[in-house]
Amino acid sequence: MENSKLPLQVWILAFMFISATKNGFSCLEFQGQLGLSRYETAFKLMHKIRAVMGRRDSLYLLKDMVEYDEGYVEVATKKQIKNQLKRGKGSQRQAQVAVAVESTPLENFSSTTFPWIV
Repeated sequence: MENSKLPLQVWILAFMFISATKNGFSCLEFQGQLGLSRYETAFKLMHKIRAVMGRRDSLYLLKDMVEYDEGYVEVATKKQIKNQLKRGKGSQRQAQVAVAVESTPLENFSSTTFPWIV
């Protein structure tokens, strides 16, 4: 992003498009979504973002004991709910969220260390 001729808004939109989609998409589609005039610009931008995301993933590997859980978060507003959104499985009101956390057991855990825990 530093010393780039692209506006900050284009960078932010590019990060949003790449991180918000489950499936990948072509650079040509990416170019159209961002409104870029040159294919090479979209290609380089996409590859720079992918490289940064890949480097970040290698820095934060979960080790030892990993806990995984999934749940649902409500994403629809009350106004949208009133407009009869789809219900049940595949609901438009809720988005599925998955979380993985590295956990380490506490050593010498007792109620004297944490008096509020019985």
